[in-house]
Amino acid sequence: MFKMFSIMTVLGLALLAVPITAQTIDPQKATVPFAFFAGNRQLPAGDYAIRETLPFTILILSPTKGAFVLVRPAAAERTEDQGRLVFNKYTGDRYFLREVWYQGAKNGLAVPRSQKEKEVVSSTLISGLRPERAVVLLAGK
Repeated sequence: MFKMFSIMTVLGLALLAVPITAQTIDPQKATVPFAFFAGNRQLPAGDYAIRETLPFTILILSPTKGAFVLVRPAAAERTEDQGRLVFNKYTGDRYFLREVWYQGAKNGLAVPRSQKEKEVVSSTLISGLRPERAVVLLAGK
């Protein structure tokens, strides 16, 4: 009960704060064809809306699940032609959201490694394998 109240409180505060923050990027949509981790939260494959809610926070929302994810700025070498989500893919089809890039932006958002990804990385490094990159294009509004 307390956990549900806490989640609802955070969601409510975030939604109230949205008009206060300097929103310059409209929500973006993406169809992610695989289950993935956003921070420590595992999300199923499906359609998602991605929006910046608070400074250094994004909301990834599907019709059934969602997650708030802490992010930090990431510099690009050029203006992005196409918005995209970038994932690290580890053995066993484990995907972790690592970057968000918006079309027309010079900067993106980097997702720090979660505790879950750090655990996977340590076991993967023992085997000598490096993650692959998987890219999902953003569809805009």
